Amino acid sequence: MKFSKKQVQLFKEDGFNGKIKGATVSVHSSGQTHISLKIEEVVSLKKKIDWTSVPIDQIIGCDLGLTHFLIDSNGNKIDNTRYLKGYLSKLATLQRQVKNKKKGSSNYKKLQ
Repeated sequence: MKFSKKQVQLFKEDGFNGKIKGATVSVHSSGQTHISLKIEEVVSLKKKIDWTSVPIDQIIGCDLGLTHFLIDSNGNKIDNTRYLKGYLSKLATLQRQVKNKKKGSSNYKKLQ
């Protein structure tokens, strides 16, 4: 399968600096053709931080959890707000109402 330059549109304007390792061609039922490229590119890493110059009292550790959203190394706890729990009953009610409506009707859209 060959493509001309007019047919191919790259979404990265500056191109890429690497080797193409593979390609997957997908043809949709609408006739559109998409090409996914697997590219190997060497990227330079950012400069590492010298942690020895940072005072020890300015460094903290954080732990993300389920019972508490965040616990830091000083023992401060931030509670998990659990938004989902408050909306589960409302969600169940709306799901029961929408199951009896015809899809696309005005009453169906009111529940959206």
